[in-house]
Amino acid sequence: EKIAPAEVQVGRPARFEIKVRNVGRAAAQHITVVDQVPNGTRLLEANPPCARNADGALRWQLGALGPGQETSIVL
Repeated sequence: EKIAPAEVQVGRPARFEIKVRNVGRAAAQHITVVDQVPNGTRLLEANPPCARNADGALRWQLGALGPGQETSIVL
């Protein structure tokens, strides 16, 4: 689930959150999250830190999540 502000203003920082949930009954392994940043925007920081794919997309390797667990990525 990606949570974005209702409004984003040019030249001002905005906060986004990506929630990753394991809704299954077994552990999810080798979780990778990929998010494309729109042209004309700039990433100021990410927690946890991310890598960039060759196409400029942001990539997180989150490892594993047990059943019912969730984690968040904040941009």
